[in-house]
Amino acid sequence: MLLNFIILLLASCFWGTGYLFVKIGEKTLQPITDMVGRSIVATAALVFICLVFKKDLRTPLKKYRAFILFSILGVTIPWV
Repeated sequence: MLLNFIILLLASCFWGTGYLFVKIGEKTLQPITDMVGRSIVATAALVFICLVFKKDLRTPLKKYRAFILFSILGVTIPWV
């Protein structure tokens, strides 16, 4: 029970700091710079977690095609 609470507390802290950095960043950075910076930090964190837990990072090209299509249709186009 305590471990679940600690995990929830950590997740809340990580989630909440994202909004804090957006508030700070909107005054000093352009939106694209903010988005790229957040993406780089998230990618580095996820790669680190995968390396710590020894997850295989190699994915078949078929799966990447689906992710690329999703990012173009669901993420990129609405911002253009």
